[in-house]
Amino acid sequence: MKNFRFRLQAVLEHRERRETLAKQTFAEAQASLSRAQVLLAEMREVRQAILDELCRRRAGAFDAFETQMYQEYMQVVTQSIADQEGFVRELICSCEAQKLHMIGTSQDRQALDSVRDRHKTAHSQLAQRLEQSAMDEIATTRFTYGQRASGN
Repeated sequence: MKNFRFRLQAVLEHRERRETLAKQTFAEAQASLSRAQVLLAEMREVRQAILDELCRRRAGAFDAFETQMYQEYMQVVTQSIADQEGFVRELICSCEAQKLHMIGTSQDRQALDSVRDRHKTAHSQLAQRLEQSAMDEIATTRFTYGQRASGN
């Protein structure tokens, strides 16, 4: 009997490539999210440092111009933080979408893998049945030949 050949092997390989690409895309999305979260944390640290500096200056001599500069800078930093938080939310949604896509492509490949495994098992069982049938035929032929040889 011929060796097992899965007729949908090209489709399986295509799905494996899609799964690999989906995994890479998900990893890149996670890396982008991580970088954005680090940047957001740094921006929050800058805002906290400005607040600390304003509180420290409040105790000392009051300089209206300098205080106004700090407050304007605080507004810019606060707006940047709000923008970054929006960007992080978008990246979280994107990561979730990439994760779902990756899971879907993985399930597609696994489904085709299970079809291949079933076909391979059926092929092996058929090969074993054919081999057993051939062995039975040989045994029957030998027995019949032995019976004829003893009867003559």
